[in-house]
Amino acid sequence: MDSASVYAGELAPLLAPGERLASATMVQYLAGEERTGRPERGITFDVVNGLSVPAWEAATERALGGVSLIGGPGSLADQLRRALGDANHLVITDQRILAASLGVREGAVVWQAPREALAAATHTPRLLQRGRVTLGLADGSVLRVMAGMLSAKEALRLVASTG
Repeated sequence: MDSASVYAGELAPLLAPGERLASATMVQYLAGEERTGRPERGITFDVVNGLSVPAWEAATERALGGVSLIGGPGSLADQLRRALGDANHLVITDQRILAASLGVREGAVVWQAPREALAAATHTPRLLQRGRVTLGLADGSVLRVMAGMLSAKEALRLVASTG
C-alpha cells in the first residue's frame, strides 16, 4: 500500500508551501534492547515479579528483537520513539522528517525535525522482521522501526526515499 497516495488528502495540509513529499510509510517502533546510557539497576527479587537481572533481560530482548534504540534520554531517537506511540506514519520530505498520525479524522504532526536530522536509513531485515529499518540520526542515536513484518516492500520504499 502506498500511504502517500492513500493519505494524499491528509498529508497535503501538513506540508509547508513548496515542500515536496518523498514518502509516507506506516511504521511502528520495534521493541528490543534499548541502550539508553542509563546505569543498570541491581538484581532484585520480589514475590510478584520474581528475579530481575538487567543483563539477562537485555540479552533476551536483544535475542528476540535486536537492539532497537541507541541514544540517551532526549536524543533524536528517543524523541522519535516516544512520538511513534501517538503516530502511525514516518513522513519524509525534502525539508523535514515527521512522525504523523494519519487515517483518523485528519492528519496531525506528532513530531518533526529538519531533514538533516536523518543521517541514514538502511533496510536491516531479521527473521519475521522483513520490514525492519534502521534510522541513523544526526546526533549519533539510532532507532529501529518496522515497516512491515512479512514483506520488505514498504521498508525498501522508505529507504529509497531517503537517498
